[in-house]
Amino acid sequence: MSNEHNICLVLGCGSEGASWIRSQPKDKTYIGVDVEDVSLRGVENPVCADLLHLPFPGGSVDMVLADFALNALIGRKPNAPEILSNPEILSEINFPHLVRNWYTEILGCSVQKVRDNITYVGTLIQLSAIEEMWRVLADKGELELVDKKDNLVRIKEGFSQVLPFGDKAAFEEVPITGEDLKRSKSLRDKIGTSDKVSKLVISKRLLANSANFFYGSFSNSGNPVRVLAEAGY
Repeated sequence: MSNEHNICLVLGCGSEGASWIRSQPKDKTYIGVDVEDVSLRGVENPVCADLLHLPFPGGSVDMVLADFALNALIGRKPNAPEILSNPEILSEINFPHLVRNWYTEILGCSVQKVRDNITYVGTLIQLSAIEEMWRVLADKGELELVDKKDNLVRIKEGFSQVLPFGDKAAFEEVPITGEDLKRSKSLRDKIGTSDKVSKLVISKRLLANSANFFYGSFSNSGNPVRVLAEAGY
């Protein structure tokens, strides 16, 4: 992480991520985020939250690290008969607007057609998580994704669906590092298997008049977590 990135979210933190955070220099603030409290034991700044609903202001963090967090979201995918027998399932908060829009488009389709396209729902859920990560990321911030290569290919191809007007995204595939391996047991387990793993860095650039004021608040504060609390998050 470069010196200009002072506030970093570690998504899907887990115990391995917590250990990695404890080993990092104290000149930056690391916030471990996971859906389970037990996974955040020992993290100085723990936040228990869902990837689709991150409790942070827009433009408030400089870097987001997501190691296999996208792959974990595939389990959110409902099956075809489940959707067709209970359409209300997609109106729940767990299914974001991209998924609900997809369902609206396939109303009246056969079960087989829904089944044939159900894989795309997993991609939409992943894109919705990316949309949320992008929202909290500050101008000139970076989103680092370590995941299965096919997941990252689909994210890159569909990124325009979640890119706000005026934002610019730069993509770069970079080598996996020793720090990535230390932080993620899932990554270590995948190395050497048939699964192809990759790392994608997405850099954020805003138009000059669209920078979020929270970025300045964080940059000038000695305690970013306190700023979040004072802002009501």
